Amino acid sequence: KIAISAARVIHSVLPCREYGIDFGVNQEGKPILFEVNMTPGIDEFALIEEYAMWNRIVEIRKMQSEFDRTN
Repeated sequence: KIAISAARVIHSVLPCREYGIDFGVNQEGKPILFEVNMTPGIDEFALIEEYAMWNRIVEIRKMQSEFDRTN
């Protein structure tokens, strides 16, 4: 919910089709928003076992590109 809210606020000022939203968790377990990036990197997701998250991000980016070409 926080990521979607942050993206909506940023989008109202700086429209972009994709944002990278960096979170942390404080000692009480509450999420802390560190930053929102308009050109998010995905390299770190390739380090996760089996590349499942990285593959999903690449798949979504391909779908976005196809949508952009047809609209």
